[in-house]
Amino acid sequence: VGLVLSQTSFYYESGGQVFDTGVVQVTTPGGGKFEVTNVQTYAGYVVHVGNVAGAGSVKVGDTVTLAVDYDRRSFVAPNHTM
Repeated sequence: VGLVLSQTSFYYESGGQVFDTGVVQVTTPGGGKFEVTNVQTYAGYVVHVGNVAGAGSVKVGDTVTLAVDYDRRSFVAPNHTM
């Protein structure tokens, strides 16, 4: 499953650098949690790839909160050009 959001704090795979992982939490009532396992760019869109965990759903128009796995990013970041 892939999600395209209007804004993101997730880094997508580019230039040999690996992507972020984390969670997209739906804050709209009845919403679920989307576990992001990959982030890519296609046709100018950032696509968050993953799956819905547990009960709930993710749909167009939902309000979400993004949570990048910053522990993982801290190990990846030194490989990025500053």
